[in-house]
Amino acid sequence: MSNQRPGKYQSKPDVMGQDMGVLKFFKIAQKVLEKEGKSDEAFNMEMMVDWIQSGKRLPNTEEDVIKALGI
Repeated sequence: MSNQRPGKYQSKPDVMGQDMGVLKFFKIAQKVLEKEGKSDEAFNMEMMVDWIQSGKRLPNTEEDVIKALGI
């Protein structure tokens, strides 16, 4: 028998599910903006969809946002 106590287990947050929710948001936002005639804004949403679908995480710095939007 060991004197070692059991380690504490911490479950990881559901990052993939969260990313899918964000992806769905950008897709819906793109459709809504296109219906409203705001093609520039819809294009930005499409850029974010492409960014996330390429396997990259949601940008959280100004430099990453610039790269994601292709500015």
